[in-house]
Amino acid sequence: FEGHAENVQVENVQDVVQEDWFLNALRKRNYQAILVMAHMHVTDPLVDVIRRAIRDVVGSQMPIQFITGHTHIRAYQQLDNMAASFEAGKFLDTVGYCHFPVVKAVQEDDEDDFWSSSSPSKKNKSTVDEDTGFAHVFLEPNREILAQVQVAKPGESIHNTTLATGSGGTWLRRRIHQTQEELGLNRVVGCAPQDYSLSQKMEEPDSIWGLYMYKIVPKMLLPEKPSNASHPLFVQGTMAFRFDLFEGTVVVDDVIAVCPFEDIIYQITSNLTGQQFLQVLNVSTTFPNQARGSPKFQDLPPLAVSTQEEISPLAHYDLWTSHFHVQDMVQRVQRVLGHAIPDPEPIPTSHGGPGDYWTTTHLWQTFILDEWSCQDTDSTTKNESQWKQDEEDLLLALDRGPDDGERVQQEQPMLVFFFIILIFVGLYAYQKRKEHLARLGYIPIGDPTAALMRSRHGSQNNLGLY
Repeated sequence: FEGHAENVQVENVQDVVQEDWFLNALRKRNYQAILVMAHMHVTDPLVDVIRRAIRDVVGSQMPIQFITGHTHIRAYQQLDNMAASFEAGKFLDTVGYCHFPVVKAVQEDDEDDFWSSSSPSKKNKSTVDEDTGFAHVFLEPNREILAQVQVAKPGESIHNTTLATGSGGTWLRRRIHQTQEELGLNRVVGCAPQDYSLSQKMEEPDSIWGLYMYKIVPKMLLPEKPSNASHPLFVQGTMAFRFDLFEGTVVVDDVIAVCPFEDIIYQITSNLTGQQFLQVLNVSTTFPNQARGSPKFQDLPPLAVSTQEEISPLAHYDLWTSHFHVQDMVQRVQRVLGHAIPDPEPIPTSHGGPGDYWTTTHLWQTFILDEWSCQDTDSTTKNESQWKQDEEDLLLALDRGPDDGERVQQEQPMLVFFFIILIFVGLYAYQKRKEHLARLGYIPIGDPTAALMRSRHGSQNNLGLY
């Protein structure tokens, strides 16, 4: 674990698994399985270091389940007969479920025998898997899909639980919507012509990274005709985006979902040759345009490059990047040049005042405003309003549980009684006013009782109408 903060102490895993606290915890014998939370790849070598250290103490029959991460993938690996490793995606694009056996489900022998590493394997009694009792599934974080998942008793779905239908869920959704309105997150920015996906390669027409590096950055950030001899190159790490962008109306909240970090864009250095730039990126190839279809970049690279022209080894370039990569890029450039460089400078927007600098999120929002305007503004506004109404109706339909129905039934008699009282009060006021006007002998023009009084008292003149 390199690059950590100075106030963080990092220990080697190989050393930690030999420390007393780790070994003593394993020897307590007060558990039925071991769950290891490890922020590393599903089959990282350190996963096996931990597994072997545990096996040395508890033997081969104790169930061990690793929940891993870091590499942002869906993956599963059986490590041995009674150990598995599981990684469930990234950024809530996956709801991961795993099942693992416990001691009583593995064998019926006496507990003391169970802890012996030489104890022979006994038949697993779990009904999930005939061999090991381990199982897993990756679920899409979609309401309709999750509604079909058996989360409690057999035959009972999420719709029968307070998770989906309780008043707490309704209140939370309404508060989220209210907060979005208060923060201006539902303001329409533009209309996307199609879906763009994080999972697509950069060369695919529906790649969100292809859209960003090939269209948004060149259009909004990189000048076609730079004022000096150097051409800007923009470098961005491909872990910066968090969500897909969908066809249709795009609101501020959608932009933030895709690119939430508002990273300020900096110029790291100027007048790098193309050769030096490729050394900075550790690219040992000839000199194709690294941003536009080199075979090495068909899958998403760790760093993506955007430029207005082909990269030439002898041309000069200014290196730009986002704030997250500033320190790394400075160190790379200094290693290549062999000397220190001036502090990076933020890139000002072309239309802003002092202190108004380009950010990654600002690039998205400005591009959509300029390039993806909705054809019919009135229609967009109407559709957005209709969508909000439909959303409210849908929430009421989906979220009204038993408590809501009982509350409505209880409120109906109260409402009827209230309206009856209003009617009686209105009739009483009407009668008193009629008697009062009759005594005065006139009715002002426009009074709602005039027609009735006129029909009872004869001519208009006798009533003093003006």
